[in-house]
Amino acid sequence: MTDSSTDALPDELHNSAQWLRHVFPDGIPEQQYHALLAVLAPEFSDRQLARLIAHLTGRDHAYVLNDVYRVQATPPAELDLEPVRRHLNACGFPDALDADGSHSR
Repeated sequence: MTDSSTDALPDELHNSAQWLRHVFPDGIPEQQYHALLAVLAPEFSDRQLARLIAHLTGRDHAYVLNDVYRVQATPPAELDLEPVRRHLNACGFPDALDADGSHSR
């Protein structure tokens, strides 16, 4: 995860970025990246999710957007999704994203 501030993000993504930094203080693990995109996809527009994850990981927005489309077309295996869901749920998902009510599609 990069150390960039949330200033580059639209206001509606600030709380989500802060929450994800709390959930993944050492950065988003590479082995959970695609599963995280799949789990978070219903909570954001494709472009919002790509912008958020690109900001947090330092990846190019266009590549992350392609990854979002890829996991929607071919979701990761349930075996990969479940640990990510459990970790997010333990950290307050999805209610933590609803704190400001502005992240949703």
